[in-house]
Amino acid sequence: MNINLTSKEIEKYNNEIKAYCAMKDFEEELNDNHSITVDEFMINEGVEYLYKRAIKNELNISDDLETCMLDGCHFEGFQYRIKSINRLREKLLADTKKIYFGDYVKATNHLYDALRYTIILPYENHFTYLNVFLTELLDMKYTLVRIKNRWSEDYCKGVTVVLKTAQGVPVEIQFHTQENYDVKETYTRDPYKVFRDVNAPVELRVKANRLRAYYHSRVRMPEGALDYQFRRQSISDLIEPKTVWFFFSKKAIILTKGSILIKIINERTVIVMNKNLIKHTPKDILQKEFKIDTRGFCLKEVDQYLDEIIQDYQNYDKIIDELEEENKKMSDEILNLKQEIRDLRGALDSRPQESINNLDVLRRLSQLEKIVYGKDE
Repeated sequence: MNINLTSKEIEKYNNEIKAYCAMKDFEEELNDNHSITVDEFMINEGVEYLYKRAIKNELNISDDLETCMLDGCHFEGFQYRIKSINRLREKLLADTKKIYFGDYVKATNHLYDALRYTIILPYENHFTYLNVFLTELLDMKYTLVRIKNRWSEDYCKGVTVVLKTAQGVPVEIQFHTQENYDVKETYTRDPYKVFRDVNAPVELRVKANRLRAYYHSRVRMPEGALDYQFRRQSISDLIEPKTVWFFFSKKAIILTKGSILIKIINERTVIVMNKNLIKHTPKDILQKEFKIDTRGFCLKEVDQYLDEIIQDYQNYDKIIDELEEENKKMSDEILNLKQEIRDLRGALDSRPQESINNLDVLRRLSQLEKIVYGKDE
């Protein structure tokens, strides 16, 4: 859908939507202390179950997703990965009434986004990155529940994936390009909030939808977006075809002209380093031609070339040793920080009423998550 709006129309629509959202936020604050009905009491049981399950499993799932990250991929909105209690209650109530005809147990079992993540993948080779990411998770015993390709939709772009862990815990992941995510967060969040509010004036909901379509129609689509279907792919599909792999025990060295990429397979970590130490690529060695004299190949030239190859392999060993040592130090440090996160969460659970002390714990917890997961609030 191609929506054309003038700058005055865009400004007018946005002002009306912001005013309506501000009014609804105020009304929600006034209604926070309303009496609870029997139906809502039963819904609260489902909300408590979903929220506690998300809290219990979040750290392990976050760790799994972190290990699948390649260069150029990152989390967005990481601090919102656990859906708030109010949002869980709101969605569970709506699903129970509109989709499951009052069956709150069924609605609870089919609410998959109590734990949800947003992951940004590069624009170039976007769907190869997505396939590699999902393949890594499947190799970690996750199961695929559903994939929804929304790039063909008018009002929201991206790919939404629901998976379950080996223990059956569901998690939703939204994959975006950076441009698409920025449009969603900056321009279409309030219009979406108005559109899904069935009590909003019909004319305002129409304006909200027009704004959503207008902004999303200007987002660039990655190649292959409209006909994307998941297929298993490995990290080697992101490497140039001329790249050559050498395997040493559990490590794979991928050689390209003037660079070395080391993949520690059992840690699923990728480190890219530019090195000028290596003189000869495998292709150079394969195609090397020596001068021929009266006695055959020039012995001096052959000896010199073999000496250079030996030096290259000594450099490989040195690089591998340095990376293994660095990786071990970083892994030990991350394990210690994650243990501290678990201890702090345990402290929060053990003293829920101590708000002043809990504030200090929450601040420390936030600092640790920034260090471990590299995200700012």
